[in-house]
Amino acid sequence: TEGSWQGGMPARCLNHIKPPLGTTGHYKDSVTDVEITPSLLAGYKPRETRKNVQRRTLMRVIILSKAPVNGRVKTRLIPQYTAEQAANLHRQMTYAVLTKVCGMFDDVWLAADDIHHSFFKELQIKFNCELRSQSQGDLGSRLRALSTASFAVDDKSVMFLGTDSPHVQVCRYQEAASALQTHNVVIGPVEDGGYDLIGTSQDYPDIFDCIDWGSSAVFDETVNKTNELELSLKALDLSFDLDRAEDIERAPPHTWHLAS
Repeated sequence: TEGSWQGGMPARCLNHIKPPLGTTGHYKDSVTDVEITPSLLAGYKPRETRKNVQRRTLMRVIILSKAPVNGRVKTRLIPQYTAEQAANLHRQMTYAVLTKVCGMFDDVWLAADDIHHSFFKELQIKFNCELRSQSQGDLGSRLRALSTASFAVDDKSVMFLGTDSPHVQVCRYQEAASALQTHNVVIGPVEDGGYDLIGTSQDYPDIFDCIDWGSSAVFDETVNKTNELELSLKALDLSFDLDRAEDIERAPPHTWHLAS
């Protein structure tokens, strides 16, 4: 239950590790020829829009993404995938996340590491989202700067996403948005000890400080930080990122649009 912690994870999270998705098989052989593949998601419509539910307007979603440069993105997929294949998978992941998020939320920022890269210009036009530049520094510095910039515009709650979890169900985003109506912070833990989303109801820049980014302690340290700041926290069920070849086998591209 909420507030019950076991080994650094919410006790209920330990019983909700997601089962493998899709079927077994090797998908890397077909990745090289794929650029941005809207056909993979052509039939996808988020559940909220299918039901014509009122779109959430009191939240801003900020998606952090890197330019798809060979050898600089999804490097943990190499050598099982080539650098080109890994970069193309990164393109697909970014496209999938934006498709779902922009179908649910009106206010979306795409935070790019290279704002002038043609990939981000294409996405800005396609999804009609606001293109923002990431600042320099580690992930904490970039999140802190984006949070401050967002709350300088207005007082909307903010949810940060990466692009490593294109397979998650859209109800995860819905649950996070709802949680911020009653909690200061919401976090979506993942199996490697990090998180796939974090949201705040106000600007709490200190929660991004002194975190060992890239380690298995990110979630635990962030929880400790929220406790130190006396902020209320909602932790979602445990999920997983697509970082390694075995993760792609677990949730291959053709399943990403099945997350209702």
